[in-house]
Amino acid sequence: MNFWKLTNGTQIWQLLSVRSNSFLIRTSEGVTVLVDTGMKSAFKSLVKNIKATGIPELKLDYLLLTHTHFDHCRNASILKEKTSCQIVVHQSEARFVRDGYTPVPGGTNPFTKFLSIPGKAIGKPWFGYRAFEPDILVNDQSVSLSGISELQLLCTPGHTSGSVSLILNSEIAIAGDALFGGFPNRVLSPFADDARELVRSWKRLLETGCSIFLSGHGAPITRQLLERQYLKYSRKFGVN
Repeated sequence: MNFWKLTNGTQIWQLLSVRSNSFLIRTSEGVTVLVDTGMKSAFKSLVKNIKATGIPELKLDYLLLTHTHFDHCRNASILKEKTSCQIVVHQSEARFVRDGYTPVPGGTNPFTKFLSIPGKAIGKPWFGYRAFEPDILVNDQSVSLSGISELQLLCTPGHTSGSVSLILNSEIAIAGDALFGGFPNRVLSPFADDARELVRSWKRLLETGCSIFLSGHGAPITRQLLERQYLKYSRKFGVN
């Protein structure tokens, strides 16, 4: 597992990396936060890797969903049952998790635009998940989780309207699909509801001062790469 330790003592483990990334945070205050859950097929690996970090009996305080697409939240309901964690989502996506389906986004290039058409048509039968009730709803302001001083939630819409990122001590950002680490020297997600808004969110991420950005898919992204990509796409989309 990839591992990072921040200057304030906060620890981060990358638990899953094949289909979708999942991260576990243990703060210096002893609070545990799981960020995204991966696919249902990854549940055993997820639990195994959580235990390997030394957290007793799957003690999870919070489950933060960077957004609610199926490949990020299919294990949310069972984790809530097993750990009694509080599930945190953006308020604009609460209706999706209660229904068990978050709409498939559009594509950001000709190929993925083509792929999104049958995806939208198929909808819930393939891309649904077991519905659950969120515990904490966040809005479009930067907010903190109760009892955790070094973590900040930053709304970073674009991939979905309710995408959020987790900022850790202004050092590392866990950005979900606001960024995509699956292609070399690129960070634009293949799918997004609003690509222009997504690029605006990159600026917000850069303004945090973080030097490492952990995405929902693929490898970590450096600040230098994000700066270059922001410059390119802000010109392309006319983003100020």
